[in-house]
Amino acid sequence: MTPAWLGLEPNDVLFFRGPEPFDAGESGYVASEFPPTPRTLQGALRAAFLEANGVDMGEYVRGDARGPVVEALGRADEEIKLDLRGPYLTREGKPCVPAPLNLARRDGVLVGLTPAEDPTVADIGDVRLLGHADGASKVEGEWLLLEDLESLLSGGEVSADSLFSPLGADGGGFFQEPKVGLARDARSRAAAEGMLYTILTLRAGENVGFAVSIGGLPPETRLPELLKWGGEGRFVWSREIEAPTTGTHRGEVASRIDETGRFRLVFLQPALFGSGWLADGLEREDAQSGVRWRGELAGIKCTLASAALDKPRRIGGWDMKNNRPYPLKPHVPAGSVYFFETGVAGDSVVRALDDAKLGAHANMGFGHVLVGGWR
Repeated sequence: MTPAWLGLEPNDVLFFRGPEPFDAGESGYVASEFPPTPRTLQGALRAAFLEANGVDMGEYVRGDARGPVVEALGRADEEIKLDLRGPYLTREGKPCVPAPLNLARRDGVLVGLTPAEDPTVADIGDVRLLGHADGASKVEGEWLLLEDLESLLSGGEVSADSLFSPLGADGGGFFQEPKVGLARDARSRAAAEGMLYTILTLRAGENVGFAVSIGGLPPETRLPELLKWGGEGRFVWSREIEAPTTGTHRGEVASRIDETGRFRLVFLQPALFGSGWLADGLEREDAQSGVRWRGELAGIKCTLASAALDKPRRIGGWDMKNNRPYPLKPHVPAGSVYFFETGVAGDSVVRALDDAKLGAHANMGFGHVLVGGWR
């Protein structure tokens, strides 16, 4: 069944709680996390679909609710069963993603840094770090259109002017808007002493929103028109939109893999693996030429040569069934790039791994990757 795409338009400021402490006496200020994680969105979607299709939330939490929508969503004490991809940031309806962490600017165009051929001595052994490009400056904290990323993955030329910052007045994305509040005494209704706080919320700019792809919906499922998302349950308009054109890079990427025996994975969403940054299915191998990691991903035999990584992103969430937070766990951040070598045909690599999801909580949308070539 073809996935449904929902466009999400904020009706108010949004606030997404991150891992920073926000307890009385410790901190009176906290900024919204950005971008929102797949976990926050799947929770909002689950509640919205239940309400739109007449399922009582109390019965659902107790495990008494029945019906095709409940079966598609899964029980309250299990992970969502729908196949989600997103949330994508959108500008004028076009999906956008974080710029890959190996990206640099040079002479007005974007270039991708690749692993050096010779290893460098590091704390984990002799490893192949990313090489340098003369006259290039590293791209940090910026985003680009999904269609531009696909062009880069297939070796196309993309202008550096296509990059933008998703936060701030000049970025054409979200504005950070402070909100001051205070706690009130439950009995007197007067302001409590020393209980002033400030949160930095997100207000969407013009023609900016989010989008999500949802697979596995039963026929005749009613799509929600509103959902409550993030802290304070602020409303977001929801409407079905046309699926964007994606996958235009696949043919050229497959040809490049056949030519070079190399491919890269770019993470569009954070990923959670059992061994920290190392993808599940790979094992370390110490060779004379340096450290490498050999194994299988989605049935594709491959060797990890190098990776472009940033500090891990700690992600938790809220356990709706037990009314308590999930523990914070370190995730590989979106934008990370893993460089592989393989003897498998390019078409097989692309079919197995492009638009796939790796690691834990894949149905929520974590670990979403696209495949590109590298030389």
